[in-house]
Amino acid sequence: MAILFRSSDKITCKIDGVTLKVSPLTFQQKAEISSTYTMSAGEMVADHFKRTFLAIKYAVKEASGIELVDGSEYKVELSESGVLTDECVDDLLNLEIGPKLMQACANLINGVTSELNNIEGVKFDLPKPAKSKKK
Repeated sequence: MAILFRSSDKITCKIDGVTLKVSPLTFQQKAEISSTYTMSAGEMVADHFKRTFLAIKYAVKEASGIELVDGSEYKVELSESGVLTDECVDDLLNLEIGPKLMQACANLINGVTSELNNIEGVKFDLPKPAKSKKK
């Protein structure tokens, strides 16, 4: 039986000591990310940085295990629409885990699949399907 993750669900993602809560992307968000392709030299080319920036912006909802220079705990900021602010995405991309975070969130463009855990140093806590009730 398949497990359905709603866009309001939060999935724990651990990357080298940083714990994130991420949500699956909505169809509209995936469509916006897909629109980052442009025509260049007669070929469709993806703007990978913009794609991953948007994937992080839409997916990440919480973060822990990040400390500011002054020793205080870093907290992510969400806009009124419930997505990360651009400044917050920039902050997260400046972390040492930035490249892994980019890969992890970019993989969410394809949905929540078992492939999410194929990145070294990244662990998504995906639940196992519950045993179905027999009628």
